[in-house]
Order: sequence, then C-alpha cells, then structure tokens
Amino acid sequence: MKICDKCSKLIEDDVNFCPFCGNAIKPNNTCCKCGKEIINNNNFCPNCGYHVQNINCDNDIEENHNNNSTDVPKSKKVAGLLAIFLGMWGVHNFYLGKTKEAVLELGLWLLGFFLAQLFMIIAVIMGIAEGIMILTGKIDTDGNGNKLI
Repeated sequence: MKICDKCSKLIEDDVNFCPFCGNAIKPNNTCCKCGKEIINNNNFCPNCGYHVQNINCDNDIEENHNNNSTDVPKSKKVAGLLAIFLGMWGVHNFYLGKTKEAVLELGLWLLGFFLAQLFMIIAVIMGIAEGIMILTGKIDTDGNGNKLI
C-alpha cells in the first residue's frame, strides 16, 4: 500500500491513478519535472538534467525555487560551442550563470583591446580551453550546480 500525494488516502501499490481523487500516481523513482525514470538513486534526471533533492516533488520544486536554481537544464553542446567561438567575451559563462567568471573574461578582453593584445590572446585561449573542457565533461555543471545535459 502507498499514500496518494494529493488526498493522503491509502491506495494499492499497482494503481496508476488514485481511486478517490483521480491524482496520477508516480513511482518514487521518477523525475518531478519530466516524469522519466531516475536510475540508481541518481541526484540528476538522465533525461532533463533536473536536480532531484527529495522524493516528494512539491517540496523538491519549492526547495529548488528557493535556492534560486534553474529548472531549465543547460546544454553541454551549446555551452561548449559558445565557449569555443565566443568565449573570449565570456558568453558561455553568462549562459551557464557564472557571472563573475564571465565579467572577468570580458574585462580581460577589454583590457587587451585598449592596452596590449596579449590579454586578448589569453582570453581567446581561455575560451577555447573552457569549451574543450565543457565538451569533454571536465566542466559538467552550471553556475547553480545543475548538471549539463
């Protein structure tokens, strides 16, 4: 027997809908956001990258909202390509929510633009290196700690 999330009545284990209120019953190992199965008690949904903190989805979504984490997973491919092609301006870090790093890279580029081109070259190399690290999985989280998908 299990308890319905909505009406708190006891229901059979094998039902998909609560017979009392009609609420859809999800197994405990599903993602609160997309409903796909989460394998091996992982903290991240393999389908959408959502960071699962609790079994109770209502509390999980509220906690993630209160922690200012994003519900939209960031793409590893997009972040990597942004870093390779626009990384000298920190665009990939803005995309990932890493504002401090983005401002530092943009500042380095501007410093090179106005003072010495060596700083511009360093910014370009940093962008390409970070792009490769993102695409190979060395950097695998956004600014809020959510997994890149």
